[in-house]
Order: sequence, then C-alpha cells, then structure tokens
Amino acid sequence: MHNWVNDPNGPMYFNGSYHLFMQYNPDGYNWGDMHWSHLISKDLLHWTDLPIALAPDKDYDCGGIFSGSATIIDGTPVLTYSVQCGKVMIHAVPAPDSDSDLTRWVKPIFNPIMNRPSDTKDFRDPTEGWQGKDGVWRMLTGCNKGSCMWKSKDFIDWTYTGIFFPTTGFAECPDFFVIPGTDKWVYKGSDGGRDWYVIGDYIESEGIKTDKYNVTSAPFQQNNQLYDVGNFYASKTFYDTPNNRRVLFGWTNYHCDGTDWSGIQTIPRVLSLDPITKNTLITYPIPELVNLRNPSTPPQTGSVDIGASFEYSIVTGAQVDVIVRFSKILPGKEYHFGLDIFKDPSTGNGLRVKFDIAADSTASLNGNPFPLYPQDNQIVSLRLLIDRSVIEAFVQGGRISETIPYCTPNLANIDILHLGFFNSGTPPITASYEVYSMDRGVPRRSRQPYITAPVDFPAL
Repeated sequence: MHNWVNDPNGPMYFNGSYHLFMQYNPDGYNWGDMHWSHLISKDLLHWTDLPIALAPDKDYDCGGIFSGSATIIDGTPVLTYSVQCGKVMIHAVPAPDSDSDLTRWVKPIFNPIMNRPSDTKDFRDPTEGWQGKDGVWRMLTGCNKGSCMWKSKDFIDWTYTGIFFPTTGFAECPDFFVIPGTDKWVYKGSDGGRDWYVIGDYIESEGIKTDKYNVTSAPFQQNNQLYDVGNFYASKTFYDTPNNRRVLFGWTNYHCDGTDWSGIQTIPRVLSLDPITKNTLITYPIPELVNLRNPSTPPQTGSVDIGASFEYSIVTGAQVDVIVRFSKILPGKEYHFGLDIFKDPSTGNGLRVKFDIAADSTASLNGNPFPLYPQDNQIVSLRLLIDRSVIEAFVQGGRISETIPYCTPNLANIDILHLGFFNSGTPPITASYEVYSMDRGVPRRSRQPYITAPVDFPAL
C-alpha cells in the first residue's frame, strides 16, 4: 500500500471472502481527501488491493468520507459511513453490476439515513448494526456526550433514542458487540490516542426507548482496560462467521522518512474473555498466522541463562515471529529484563522491550502494568511480530499488548535483524526462544473505474 491510511472500516466476512476498508488519501502520504480503500482476502493473511470503494462525490459527503461499519442485511452488505462535516450518516451498497469481489459500490437515492441530533455537536463513526429480539435494528454513533443510539425497523428510516453510553469527552469510533460463546457485551471507545473498553450486560428496551448497558468490569478509561497500550487506535471488530470468533483490526499511525506511505493496519487479532478473570479481555494474533512462517527457513531455537547484566544477541530476518519464555520468575525478588530489537551492532541502538517485576510480583511492560497470576507458573511469555519498522508485542497470551513503530535507517534494504536479550537485574533467569522467518501478504494495486450512479436500495 502507498499513501496515507488510518481507521479500519467495515471489516466483514461475506460470500467466502474477508473484506477490509480503511480511511485512505489517494493523493499522498499526508492526511486529507478521505476515501475508503478496499482489500479482500480468503484467509485474513494474503490480501488483494481492490479499487477505491467510496469517494466524496455527493454534496452530503461534505469534506470527505469518514469512518463507518458494515452490516449484512438479508444477504446484502451495507456500508454505513460518516462524513467530515459531521452532519449526516450515509448508506452504500454493491452496484447492480458489481462482481463477486464487491469492487463497485453505489449510494442509494434515499440518503442520508441519519441527521445529527440537535443535542450534539460531534456526530460520526457509526457502528455495525445489530437486530434485537424485537426485530428492530440498532446502531450507535459517536456523539460529544457519549455514544448515541438509533433504532430502525427497515435499516433505512432511523430514530434517535438518546445517549446509550455516556462519556466525559468525545469517544470516537465506538464499537459494541457480544463476545462469542458468552452473554457479555463489550463497549469500546477511542479517546486520547488509545482504545478503551468495558465489559457488561446488555438489556433491550421496547419501542424507541434507549437500551440499557450495565458495566460489570472496571469503569471506562480505568484499570488500564485497553486493547493495546501502544500505537493502536480507532480499531474495529467483526464477527468471523466460519470460526465463531470476534476479530480485531487497529490502526498504527506513523511515517518513516524516505517512504511514500503513512499508517498501517495491525495483524488481525482474536478478541476474547480472559479465562482467569472472566472480566477483562485478551487480544492475540489469529492462529492462522503460523501459515506465514517460511517453511524453507528453519526456525532458530535455543535457551540461554541470563545472569546479572547479561547480553546475548541472535541474528535473523527482517520479518519474523518470535516466541520467548522467561523463567523462573520467583516471588520476593525484583527483575529487570527483556529484548533489544532492531539492534545496531556497531552503535548498540535499537528498540527495547523491557519487563520490570517487583518483589510483590507486580509487573509492567515498558512501564505499562499487567497482572501475574499463580496460573502463570512463574513464567513470563512474550510473542513479537516484527515487520521491518514495527513490532506487535503480546505478553501472557495477550493479557497485555503493545504496538511500537521504529523507523530504522535504510528501511527498504533491511534483510537481517539483530535481537539481543538483556538482564539488568540481579536474579538470574532463563530465556527459551523460537524465531521464525515470515512471508508477507503483500497487496497488489488495481485500477478500475469508480461507479457513482444512484440506484434503489435492494429489498431488505
């Protein structure tokens, strides 16, 4: 991909394929002139870049196409999006002559489908719609007092019912969904460069009343309840029908000098309840990711005893999957250890992933706290997905995650990667590791005409 991308939009599984849209500037690597780009995949690993799905070609698209979601209505995928001026919400559907890849989209003549309520100044980022037990459709939108709830019998005529989830500031890019296999619902809001969540019980209300949501986890923006403690924002989930799971995409915002792109989408992650707490979330890469491990390159494996002030380096490829287990982490002792990544052997510069564990077993990853439990068996596990200029780190199976960009010199020419273990504490530990070389799912860019002709909305 080239140019600027930001928020993931409208992920969905439809007719045997996965679709992902995102905020996109076709004119350069700076933010501006927002469109929706479009990717398609059969496996969530290998992606093909399709023609731009949505462009600001109507008067109601005032300023540009902002974030939104996808909902499948009676076999028809519907994209619902917001606009830069913050006045309306819009539907788009596949064009009558669109192909199986859904490369052509149109905006029905009945648009817009929602107008900004009089009691809010901010109005954008509609969620995926869901249908209640009463057959009525629901949808949330970002508003300055919280997330607004809307209801509709036909997914076209919508009624504003009120604030569903109040927030002290504007929580953009809301998401609301049930965790598969449970009766718990997750609300997510993006604020201050971070994606905060709560878990609770969802109760429907009849008629045009606003439904209820009782939070059972810690309150919003407390207890470090974040999908990711690093550079990860404006995320979106979707229900992966074949695998009965909730899959998460997030946006990492950075630009490296000398490149023609800004921003990436993170590796898709499975979002689930922590089996220990049952009231916090785990995010971890989809298990299919192991299929990107290069079978022609044998993995590097080993175990090293790390004493006080120890350093140990290994060399591997530029795109790798690293699994490390640090043991034994004994109670009553203080630890400081981790890995240096992108380490320059001549200067020692690099990106450090550091664990600090106090004598009372309180732990942190790069200063971000996470819990250790007896079930961990005195082991700290770390998985790193490294791709030239970014890492995604997952600790204790996704109990805490951190995405970290790091622009290295001569980015395009990187073909080796130096990793270094370190121990700056006193107690010795053992680090066992596996390092796998990875292939990439590189999209190809195609250019096809963008169709804008209005059509009647398909029967719902």
